[in-house]
Amino acid sequence: MKRMSVLVLVLALLSAGVLTGASVAVQRQGSHVTVEAETLAGDPSAAEGLELSLPVYCQNAMLWDMTVPAARPEDTAARFACSSFGLRNADFNIFNLFIPYPMLRSVSVEPDPLKIEIPSSSFSVPSVNSSYHWMEAVQLVADETPVGETLTRQVKLAEVYDCWPMEVYLDGNGMWFDPVGQAFADYFPILIPQDYQVEITIQKNERGRATSVDMEADPRYAPDCTCDFVQSGDAILFILNVQYVDENTGAYRQADGSVIPGGWGIYRLTTSEDKTEGSLETLFSLPEGSMARRFWASADGSNLFLLTEEKDVLRLRVFDEDMSLLDTVDLLPLGPEAAFYSLVQGEDYFVAIVADEDRFRFAVVAREDGAWTPAFSAHTLAQEQSGYSFYSMSSSEANVLGVDYVQGKLAVCATNYDLEPSFYLSVYDRDGLAYLGRYTSSLSPAGAEIFSGSLGMEFGSPVFDTLSPAIRWLSHSEEGGAL
Repeated sequence: MKRMSVLVLVLALLSAGVLTGASVAVQRQGSHVTVEAETLAGDPSAAEGLELSLPVYCQNAMLWDMTVPAARPEDTAARFACSSFGLRNADFNIFNLFIPYPMLRSVSVEPDPLKIEIPSSSFSVPSVNSSYHWMEAVQLVADETPVGETLTRQVKLAEVYDCWPMEVYLDGNGMWFDPVGQAFADYFPILIPQDYQVEITIQKNERGRATSVDMEADPRYAPDCTCDFVQSGDAILFILNVQYVDENTGAYRQADGSVIPGGWGIYRLTTSEDKTEGSLETLFSLPEGSMARRFWASADGSNLFLLTEEKDVLRLRVFDEDMSLLDTVDLLPLGPEAAFYSLVQGEDYFVAIVADEDRFRFAVVAREDGAWTPAFSAHTLAQEQSGYSFYSMSSSEANVLGVDYVQGKLAVCATNYDLEPSFYLSVYDRDGLAYLGRYTSSLSPAGAEIFSGSLGMEFGSPVFDTLSPAIRWLSHSEEGGAL
């Protein structure tokens, strides 16, 4: 529903600026889309009953919403919209302003009830008073800066502050409630590393007033703060994960949570009716060295799930609605080059994905007879070894677009930079790879023809992006998962 709401909105916006003059010809050309499938491995009958919905966007101007029956691609249906405003500004793609990209994969229609942030220690502001959370550190350098001069100093933040500050937002209303924020800061005293060093530069005018304040963070410790939550009655259950990313190497490590009551784990936030006061407690503590990755509830709310990285394994814990631990299952191996990548959730299944040095790995967990149990695992090594670029740990060259599962069959749709707007489709069963197909559409030549032929505009090769795809087994789910 959320995906369709976003898609309808985008289609409406694009349709609002339909081209005059050439619009009829453009509409006719754009609506005629064909898709062909090439079988690379296995039997295409394994994809019978599978449907893909692929909104494909081009040059800030054109949008195709394609519905592709996987076993009968010749029956593909497409809706097309074209924006004259987009064409006039085709070199400036407003969607690039959203991070992560492509933007529609990460748009949330409903605001999150809880958001936790660690303020950045990199900024440029016009005065000391504008440095907010870091005012004390900035003031130390400002006090040393001579009138009319500029001074740069290295400051170890742990010598000024004990812990990271926090900003807490409730109910998605954009307001930071200080009492609740203070409750979080008190409960989660996340220690600043002793060697965390910032560079502060102060510029003063001839009257001794600071007119420029710059603070550069330590690139070895870029804080990354994320939380997953589940609403439970009047309370919010959540995990908090704070890790440091080394911007030079890309390596990450967990922040020190030793002072948190019970350490890292699952927490409960209970607030007053007006959301201005809150209390916190730890419901479940993780073993030392474990890192929480995802926390969510089943569609009916009867089970809660915690996915963690622990030593050399991706581990799943299943709880009942009262947070009693029911089961612990090891899903996939981890290692120096193998890390958690993503999670796809369905009504009665979910798929955990790990990216290692040469493949994606998938672990399917399904609900059978009321219990959540591992169904099977699969990987993309066969595709990679056959020369089909299905994999990219950074997503810069390949993207897993969508996943769906039904009764022992897992479907995975993926693309890469050279292939888009075309895509690969893999179907797995318990015996392994049952089908691999490459689906090629007429969008690329059609887009080029519309630009250069009907409109007389040249942009080189049109750039396509698959925005918010969905993949589903028609006999099973209403809508499959997209990453």
